[in-house]
Amino acid sequence: MIIPAIPDIISDFEITYSASSWILSSYLISGAAMTPIAAKLSKIYGKKKILLILLGLYIIGTLAAGLSTSMLSLSAARIIQGLGLAIFPVAFAIIQNVFPKEKIAIGQGVIIALFSSGSVIGLIAGGYIIENLGWRAIFFILTPFPILMMIFIHKRIKVEQEETYASHQIGSNEPIDTKFRTQKKWESFKFMDIRGTVVLAMLITSFLIVLTYLGDIESQVSNTVIISLFSTVCIVSFILFVLIERKTRFPTVPTRIFKDRILLPVNVSLMITGLTTLMIYHMIPILVRSPVPLGFGGDAIKVVEVQLPFMIVLFIVSTLSGFIVSKLGNIKPTIVGGIVGVLGFFGVLFFHTTENSIIIGLVIVGTGISLVQVGGFNIITSKTPRNFAEISVGVTSLLFIIGMSIGPVISGLYLQNFTDFIDGAGPFPTTQAYDTIFLIAAFISILPMVLILVASKNLDPKSAKID
Repeated sequence: MIIPAIPDIISDFEITYSASSWILSSYLISGAAMTPIAAKLSKIYGKKKILLILLGLYIIGTLAAGLSTSMLSLSAARIIQGLGLAIFPVAFAIIQNVFPKEKIAIGQGVIIALFSSGSVIGLIAGGYIIENLGWRAIFFILTPFPILMMIFIHKRIKVEQEETYASHQIGSNEPIDTKFRTQKKWESFKFMDIRGTVVLAMLITSFLIVLTYLGDIESQVSNTVIISLFSTVCIVSFILFVLIERKTRFPTVPTRIFKDRILLPVNVSLMITGLTTLMIYHMIPILVRSPVPLGFGGDAIKVVEVQLPFMIVLFIVSTLSGFIVSKLGNIKPTIVGGIVGVLGFFGVLFFHTTENSIIIGLVIVGTGISLVQVGGFNIITSKTPRNFAEISVGVTSLLFIIGMSIGPVISGLYLQNFTDFIDGAGPFPTTQAYDTIFLIAAFISILPMVLILVASKNLDPKSAKID
């Protein structure tokens, strides 16, 4: 719903195109940091309870976003709202527990399809609300729906009581002592990698801040101190994160995942898919709403018309992908999806001078992305021990969200670097900015296809599981 409003927020808060990337990235970074925590909390306290808490936080953030008066307050609200994004590993874990093994792909496809259908509804509603009531209204109109969802989940959703495990290390089957359930709740935090999660959030945030300030070439001299400071924070955070994850008993990102010849390439391919998708998501509204000849001179509703076919395809293909994967296996559809995605991105690269050419290219991209997402997540869940499902899917969701958080910042960097004025108004991004973003997205989109091919060569009963 907020995507068509990005140009309005840029104007209202008088921010740069680079800074506008934080409308999406602040939400995504928060979700990335919360994802592994939510996965572990659901293991300790139960999936349904954590699902309700996350929805509650999402409601608070949504209301705060509608009341924001500056980019800083909007980013803070989006951080709170982003905590709700961590529902994904919990939801996928519930699907894995409830559905029979041969039907898990269908359940995963339904979740991704419903996410896409929500995007379709949100995009349409958002465009008309923004055009008639302003962008703040979208948050207030949205709020009642998660409230109703919380009530429905509390009263109607039944999750079978599962056994809690003492260790979240990969492959552990040791059940927790029954006395654990009577211990004080604070004691359960010994199972949480709080230090690792905080340092990871610092690492992602500092990295994206550096990219944001690097994107503003005109003020790089004055921003040298800030760039140097956050570059140092980024490097130190990375070193600390590696050291913490290697030594802690319950790591946020278990290092063994990065040694697995199947899970590693699939996780990276999903992260790159999220990156390329959000590069385009962030850029399209600015392209459509910029004045001719630098853009298409449209309004918020025109943004909906351009992006809606892409969203609809995500919904349809994600739904079908679950059935396709359950019938053909998860490797072939994922590889085909990678190939289709590459064709779509290169199509948009060579043909993006009209709205219709962009629509066609995005439809092809959406088809490929849907197959990669459903197939990739199914590979992760099917090749991971069941007792490690929440943590493994949590790590996958974490990396996917990290990729999405980087995407808008990269596009914002080029949108800010290449600008021009029209009749004294602006600045607006030039065609060179859009050409560069499409070019980067096209070449990066090749990597998921290559990585899935690499993973497929290692698929055998012995290498498919983590020891």
